[in-house]
Amino acid sequence: RNRIYSALNYFIQSTSRDITARALIEIDRAGYTKYVRLPIHDELVFSFPRERVRELAEKTARIMEMTIKGLLIPVDSEIGEQPWGSVLDLEASKH
Repeated sequence: RNRIYSALNYFIQSTSRDITARALIEIDRAGYTKYVRLPIHDELVFSFPRERVRELAEKTARIMEMTIKGLLIPVDSEIGEQPWGSVLDLEASKH
């Protein structure tokens, strides 16, 4: 049973990685790589100038949206208020 689960999980994760990689390639082609901060599994984290955040979030979402074999792969975006550097207390996380 674990092998079946592992095989299915591998297929799902590798497909997600392929879609994310294609999106990252399209982001690069469009010239937005300088805003990419962190690719995480099936998402990309961007850092945009505050005065252009909505505009750039919408543009990059449209760029990343794609259709594969007739299936639309939608993109959901969120705009956060806090910079990533303030999310983690580095002193508290040291081992």
